[in-house]
Amino acid sequence: MSNGPNDGNGARGGRVFGAAMFKPMPCAQQFAVEDVDLHRHLDCENYDECLDVAVKKKWPNFTCTECPVWSLHRRGLLNGTGGAQ
Repeated sequence: MSNGPNDGNGARGGRVFGAAMFKPMPCAQQFAVEDVDLHRHLDCENYDECLDVAVKKKWPNFTCTECPVWSLHRRGLLNGTGGAQ
C-alpha cells in the first residue's frame, strides 16, 4: 500500500488499495449503536486511522459508506482485515 495526497476531507495521505482510497467522511446523521455496522466497517484495517481523522477534525460522526472500498467490504471481496481474499 502507498500513501496518496491529502484531499482535505479524508485521511491525510489516505491509504490506497488498488485504485481506491480509504477515507472517512463526516456524517450529520446520528445512528443507534445497533446500526453502526450499516455505516462503518469496524474490522477494516484502516478503521482506527479513520477514527483518528474524525476525532482530529472534530466530526460528531463519520461514515465509511462513501469510502471507495465500502462496496468491496459489503460484497465480501476484502477479508476482515481489509486485505484482498
